[in-house]
Amino acid sequence: MIEIKFRLRLKELTKKGYMEWFEYYTIGELISGGAITTAQILSIDLYTGLKDKNGKEIYEGDIVELAHTEQSGSRISNLVVEYLVDMSGFYLMKNGDGCHLSHSQTILNGRLKHIEINGNIYENPELVNDVQ
Repeated sequence: MIEIKFRLRLKELTKKGYMEWFEYYTIGELISGGAITTAQILSIDLYTGLKDKNGKEIYEGDIVELAHTEQSGSRISNLVVEYLVDMSGFYLMKNGDGCHLSHSQTILNGRLKHIEINGNIYENPELVNDVQ
């Protein structure tokens, strides 16, 4: 069973100005009030239930690189992980553009063995427009 987790991007005014950071919560912590904060919530990203080849958890909004097979060595860089409600699943999207469903592949199909996180859409927006 996949553990339901969220990555919250938070923003708060400090003595040094505005500060942004990420915090990670399980659904239980959110329900019990463990995520109560005075910070403004800028985004909430759902955990995919998958980890990249380095063991890092993959969340919505992450920008990833993938290799289709070990033998081919072919790579596609800077695909954005998105949850598509109408498709009921997580997808890898070119430029985060939901109009390109024909170019996306589900990351839950088990055929993509080598996924590596390059960044996320919040800290590395320049990567979104740098699709190879």
